[in-house]
Amino acid sequence: MKQALIFLALMIYTSSESIAQNVNLEFDFKNVHAALELISNGKLNILSDKQFLELPGTKGMLDHDSKFNNKMSKDQYLAELKTANFKPDAFGINDIRKNINSIKRLVNQISSRSDYIKKLIESQISNYLPNTQLPKTTVYFVLGGNSDGYTDGNSFYIELQYFNGLEGLALLISHEIYHIYQQKLNPFFLKLLNMPTASQINYVIPINTYMEGVASYIANPLLINNPDKYVEFNQRKYKRNFKRIKESFLLFESLINYSKEVDSSQLNSIYNIGFSGNWDSPLYFVGFEICAQIEKEYGEYSIREYINKVPTQLFIDYINLYRRKEKNIPLRFSLKTEELIQELHKNLIME
Repeated sequence: MKQALIFLALMIYTSSESIAQNVNLEFDFKNVHAALELISNGKLNILSDKQFLELPGTKGMLDHDSKFNNKMSKDQYLAELKTANFKPDAFGINDIRKNINSIKRLVNQISSRSDYIKKLIESQISNYLPNTQLPKTTVYFVLGGNSDGYTDGNSFYIELQYFNGLEGLALLISHEIYHIYQQKLNPFFLKLLNMPTASQINYVIPINTYMEGVASYIANPLLINNPDKYVEFNQRKYKRNFKRIKESFLLFESLINYSKEVDSSQLNSIYNIGFSGNWDSPLYFVGFEICAQIEKEYGEYSIREYINKVPTQLFIDYINLYRRKEKNIPLRFSLKTEELIQELHKNLIME
């Protein structure tokens, strides 16, 4: 679950009474329908090739995925869609061809049961949203690519070939749309993006641990009773990470302190170690564990207060909590890390 930017993004404790919100979602299948035409017929019935490439879903996928594979060009995408067994298969269209009937069934399911999907999403995230107007968000479904889902800050994109059920789709949408709300509703997010790159590197670890930890805690696959394959994959990932959570806290400390010692050329590498799927996204679960301890102490849904507060406040509150309950919360930071977090927190407020 990757964002297009490195940054996605005082705790006021309230009662645990829920504030259920309706999410404002729109589903866009234009890329999928056109891609299926190209795979089936080798040509488009209504759109031109140029118009297909200019569809928001197509553009979003190409802009994102080409950053990770320079072979993922417009021409390559069209060639794979139009030609069976085209090599190289950068967009994975050959596998999509083999499973085209199941993908068509999934598209029909999503279209006919969109209200059900939205209810699943609301059941996961609505109580973690503040009682305010939510921005309209478009979900662009696309075929082909190398990632399951990602945002550009306003919309997000789902590559359907990675899914086989509605529960997995709802889980990913819940996670990603919460990132969009974190960005849109948090006044400190723009402040982070406007920092010089040399300063941004200091916040890569804490801000993304906060954002991914909260979204992973809210869209928790372990709470889904009838998982499809995508949900099962994430359940295994969560369980693996919980087994090594102590080591992940040490990794968090190593990376946040290392960030102070290097220049901005290391920003992507530092991010990838903590948050990429290649490393099993270990720092997602540091944030998850912190959220779990906060809610254990202050009540269900108390995490929602962080969506428009200083992101580093999550760590300040956790430090204060384990200082009071030292024996009950064994996973804590060194004094050096505590001081660094406090420094970053202070600087972010004063920027």
